[in-house]
Amino acid sequence: KRGDWHVLIDIFLEEGVVDEAIAALHEADKAKKSSRGFPVFGWGAHPQSYTARVAAAAEEAFPDESVNLYGRLAEEMIAGRSREYYKQAAVYMERVKHILGTTDRAETWPPLIGDLRVRHKSLRALREELDALGLA
Repeated sequence: KRGDWHVLIDIFLEEGVVDEAIAALHEADKAKKSSRGFPVFGWGAHPQSYTARVAAAAEEAFPDESVNLYGRLAEEMIAGRSREYYKQAAVYMERVKHILGTTDRAETWPPLIGDLRVRHKSLRALREELDALGLA
């Protein structure tokens, strides 16, 4: 009732109830969007870390959700416009590639990474970080 979605995510992840953690993450995102710029999570809560934790927990049982979450995180990192953020974006994209490969959807990787590279073609440092991890 209080909208403590991040607390619920912690509980659901601790209990291994990944589907509920995903649902709570989506509710937290909705609350954040409707807050009109005012934070809706507690002190010290980092929405990206919650998203990354849920994405990691969802890799096996909910691979599509995990791919979407990692992709969103990568885009958020890229928007940060620094080499450290690009490095983290590349790590998230590496997870996407791994998940697609382990779920027999490796053929979807080349268009996905190709699109990302085209949309951010002016970001040399991002390309270098993707190349460093062999993400072509």
